[in-house]
Amino acid sequence: MLLGLVVFSLYGILLGTCFARLRRLHPDTWEALGQPTTGDGNEPKVWAARQYLLSEECRALGDTVLCDRAHLAYAFGVIGSTLFAAATVVLAFTPLSK
Repeated sequence: MLLGLVVFSLYGILLGTCFARLRRLHPDTWEALGQPTTGDGNEPKVWAARQYLLSEECRALGDTVLCDRAHLAYAFGVIGSTLFAAATVVLAFTPLSK
């Protein structure tokens, strides 16, 4: 379970660095996406920005570091969620010792 949380935390960190890079190097795009940041509580805005980072439209910016980092963040999110879910299922079905 702890490993899942650590990997999922890396997802959040990488996504935050993507948003920071977008803000720094592509401010017009960042503004058009609603100035997304992680942890601001506006999940629909973050979701839309994350979808943009994974799109071909983002590749058109020519920033391969941004796109590669976004895809790595996505992979960490999927892996972390899967590990956390698997650990939760194992714990839920493990009998308590007497």
